[in-house]
Amino acid sequence: MRRLVVFMIAGMEACGEVPARPWSSVDWLLLLSVLSISACLRLIYIDPVLSFDEIWHLATTQGRGSLIGSFDLNVVYHDVDSMTSLAHPGPIWGIWHDMPGVLHPPLFLIAMRLWRDVMGDGDFAAHCFSITWSLVAIAFTFATARLAMNRWAALLCGTTLACAQTQCYFAQEVRAYSMLIGFGSIALWLMTRCELLGVTRRRLLILAFLTLPMLLTHYFTFGSAVAIGLYGLVRGGAHRRAFLLMIGGCAAFYAVAWIPFALAQIKDFQVGDCLLKIPQRDLTFTTLMLAGTPFRLIADRDYTMERLTACTGGLFILPWLLMSRMRTLFPWVLWLCLSVGVIFVLDIVRTTQHAAYVRYLAAATPAVPLLIVGTFWPIRRSFAYMAGVGMSFGGLMYLISRNPIHFDAQPFPDTASVLARHMQPGEALISYESSPARMWRAPLLIMVASHEPGLFPRTVAILSKPATPEILKELNCSSFWLLSSYDFSTQQVVPGARVLQSFPGDEEMHIDHLAIDSPSGEVATPDSPRDSSGSAGAAAPVR
Repeated sequence: MRRLVVFMIAGMEACGEVPARPWSSVDWLLLLSVLSISACLRLIYIDPVLSFDEIWHLATTQGRGSLIGSFDLNVVYHDVDSMTSLAHPGPIWGIWHDMPGVLHPPLFLIAMRLWRDVMGDGDFAAHCFSITWSLVAIAFTFATARLAMNRWAALLCGTTLACAQTQCYFAQEVRAYSMLIGFGSIALWLMTRCELLGVTRRRLLILAFLTLPMLLTHYFTFGSAVAIGLYGLVRGGAHRRAFLLMIGGCAAFYAVAWIPFALAQIKDFQVGDCLLKIPQRDLTFTTLMLAGTPFRLIADRDYTMERLTACTGGLFILPWLLMSRMRTLFPWVLWLCLSVGVIFVLDIVRTTQHAAYVRYLAAATPAVPLLIVGTFWPIRRSFAYMAGVGMSFGGLMYLISRNPIHFDAQPFPDTASVLARHMQPGEALISYESSPARMWRAPLLIMVASHEPGLFPRTVAILSKPATPEILKELNCSSFWLLSSYDFSTQQVVPGARVLQSFPGDEEMHIDHLAIDSPSGEVATPDSPRDSSGSAGAAAPVR
């Protein structure tokens, strides 16, 4: 662990001049302690059940395109393999070129694919990728606070991120949020070096370049990229021209390399908006949610406490008043205001409620612990220490109590669990959905099932209309499983089929085990064991 941290800090120092205060053994010990605590907390509380968004990310890293659009409707596919395994992956550039239905840029998926190629394609390895980025963010936040204040303030800032309930959640998700927080912490570290050690061409060029990987990680880093641009314009001095050239070059590369693919994703935004649109603008709710962002990035709650948590909105105002007494507050509060302000404008203009989901505000994370301690630092250090201890302790209490944050992902655990327990080899899997607005859910259910060990390869079909005799014949099995909404009865979807078993699923879904007439005219029964071809034979559970 110490060698890893030494390499990390050596890389930090290579980006600029050596700080005025060299790292002592006490500094190293404190940083290693914070990173060790962080790693333990993130490994202990890992949720073994992946949401379909996380499984979707794993499936896209295969390099065979996004799952959306990969299946033709009302067509039977035989020997469909696991959609998340890298046993037979496609080319890595296939990730960049084929992302229909995915509303994110490709850098996280490409980085995750490289990580899985080296570390393995299991769920734990995927979790470790996000955890690693979370540790990077903590290390750079520690280094930033140490440079601007002292080692004890750095300890409090690092501990706040280490114990924060929301940050542990981001670190365990197989999604891009830890990665964008990591890039943000590097950017704030560079800004702080410029404030305290002077603006150099190298620091500004590296800072400008960071806008490219940030925007290729998530669209909602746009506000943070604007913060970098404004900072370079204000503080650039003699190096402002070089800074603008680098920003322009990154923007040109982004425009040529990614915007054509981003435009193809725009048509899918309406699908994402179906959960976020509200009938009319709610300025009060949006303002309260954004004012409570600093608190929610430490410990997210349901929204019965939004007026109480909104008191942390003072971090958007107080640092501007104290800037003359502590100049490093400028890049931190600029980062917070613009990262969150973009979401505020988006919600007001498009009548959406992105602010209700703290993950959309994740880019603001690196500035929060720095501002919590730094705002009180020029007033009285004892107040700064109390604020840091309070937020660290509060985040840890929420984490230990397992008080749930506002989850918005659909894991479909019951569906996958039922199929894993009861589905036999040789039985086909059909997903039915006739509503165009919910058609995206049908292939995702197949994908979630394919992630279960031992269930695939298997015959699958996605239906948008009742099954025809030709489709049932092509299934080539005497029994199969049907996933459908409660809006439809089994006889509407598969006329003449016999229900052998029924189970409740997730999100108004139900799971039916059906039998159809075999070529010999016999009908399968619940007690008829089947081998892989659907004929009588020894039956064994999948797992």
